[in-house]
Amino acid sequence: MKIIVVGGGEIGSRLTKFLSEEKHDVVLVEADEELCQVLADNLNAMIIHGDGTKPDVLEEAGIKKADALVAVTSKDETNLLICLVAREMSKIRMITRTTKEEYKKIFLKIGVNSIVSPETSTVEQLEAMITEPDVADLTIMHKGLVELMEFEVKEKSGVVNKFITKIEFPKESLVVAIKRMGKFIIPQEKERLKIGDRVIIVVKKELEKKLKNMFKS
Repeated sequence: MKIIVVGGGEIGSRLTKFLSEEKHDVVLVEADEELCQVLADNLNAMIIHGDGTKPDVLEEAGIKKADALVAVTSKDETNLLICLVAREMSKIRMITRTTKEEYKKIFLKIGVNSIVSPETSTVEQLEAMITEPDVADLTIMHKGLVELMEFEVKEKSGVVNKFITKIEFPKESLVVAIKRMGKFIIPQEKERLKIGDRVIIVVKKELEKKLKNMFKS
């Protein structure tokens, strides 16, 4: 199998080593240039220095022909963005790690196939999730309870030019990302919504109408 691993920390490097020894074709993407050199000296795999949230980096890693992508950076938000970008580019099987329980629903809604905890997962378990097609697809969890919705910010929308933290979104909703000029960004505290932005929100079904009204022009 051709597998892309994003994140060259302890989990990513151990997984890459294990998969390579199992004769898989592995590409490891890591943003830290010095760490890339260390990984290149110690792993029998292709190492790419780059930001795994960038489409051109995933393109270089061969996402269009890969069988699976594993996002195991140390930041849940980065892993989320990697998976969002990957889903835009391919129907690739995705596995990720998260330390936050509340993020699991979000990962599942964007099509992540398996979620692991860095505290309890082993490289053998990760390898099984990647290579065994009969592993239970976790997207069945929470099915129907929440929606992943996308809203466009228009000229007369009530949220235009407002800081994301100043907008009174429903309590049981979460802004996952903003798609701006074809690129995904994780919203920061001082992020202001602009005309043309597409805001991706996880929300309970019963609150869908309220959100639609907020973005209504």
